[in-house]
Amino acid sequence: MNIPGFLRRQQLLGREVTSRCKTIPWTSLLEEFQCCAEDEHIVENNCNELEVYGDVRPLVCEFSRAPYSHHILAVADSDGFIKLIDANKTGGSAFIKDWRAHSSAVFDVDWSENEPKLLTASGDQTSVLWDTVQCRSIRQFTGHQASIKSVNFGRQDPSMFVSGSRDGNIMLWDTRSKTRSAASVSPSVFISDPHNPSPGRSKLASVSKWQESGIKRQGLPLNGDYYNSVTCTLFERNNIVISAGASDGFIKLWDIRNINSTCLESFPYTGTSQQQHGYSSLVLDSTQTRLFASCTDDVVYVYNCTNFNKEPMCFFQGHMNSTFYVRSALSPDDRFLLSGSSDSKAYIWDINAPHAPPFTLTGHTKEVTSVTW
Repeated sequence: MNIPGFLRRQQLLGREVTSRCKTIPWTSLLEEFQCCAEDEHIVENNCNELEVYGDVRPLVCEFSRAPYSHHILAVADSDGFIKLIDANKTGGSAFIKDWRAHSSAVFDVDWSENEPKLLTASGDQTSVLWDTVQCRSIRQFTGHQASIKSVNFGRQDPSMFVSGSRDGNIMLWDTRSKTRSAASVSPSVFISDPHNPSPGRSKLASVSKWQESGIKRQGLPLNGDYYNSVTCTLFERNNIVISAGASDGFIKLWDIRNINSTCLESFPYTGTSQQQHGYSSLVLDSTQTRLFASCTDDVVYVYNCTNFNKEPMCFFQGHMNSTFYVRSALSPDDRFLLSGSSDSKAYIWDINAPHAPPFTLTGHTKEVTSVTW
């Protein structure tokens, strides 16, 4: 049985499939997960350079959301390359194409909802929108002054996307923006220093307002301190953005329509660790009511985005999250949570049984970073 395909059909067909699912032994299905040698795809150094500085690592993977393309997987690596893989095929025939998207590591990708377009975020301080059919750059987005760690399209308005960077800033972009340079776009809105562990008020402003006050784009606040880094950004609704940082322990919700305000809501760190912790991944379920937050204290916390209760609804643990490369993903039917782990394994939890031990996927020899369904 093609389990991911079955879960996606369950999501699309709804109650009809769900009613049949009640008789399916889910534990047995999970035990069928296996990786054959023909399904292993090695990420190698593709640069014609005399010296290779360390191993090339796959950092993020994501399945396409375009119609009839859900089997196309994009894999981005620490060398700046994007590889497209056809998950319906095996061996060498599964390889579709690859190209160098950035001069530095690609830390995040996000597919457009209805088109074969891919958004990338890189250590070269730029985001780029790609036509994956022609491997052609459509537009480049510049404004961050450090590595961009996260990008996410608006689901209702795919022309908008949000980004978070190690410079400590969140920026909102409109892919339809008309600028002097058709190839490069500047941000329309940014949130300055939202996850600084030191006390202070974050500011939400439009670029035009900054320009009116005589401050040029090149003068945007540069918060290069690692502890200020914005590690996760996510659209909840078109006007609501969720963010998390490297060490302040807060998850924050922002209303981008309300300029010059503090965050709309926030979830403080509720774990037991006395050390500073941040988040490596944020995931919403299909109803956008539950937020799954992967924390560097080795716990995935689940928060209610309807009543904004500060205490988590539940949590999942058993994996190891030692870096900001470890990510999580929900199955298409919101039934299972999948997470990478620093102990060379991947873990799957039944959402309806948070206290049950997770199912473990083995086979990797180093940290499992990104996962997807």
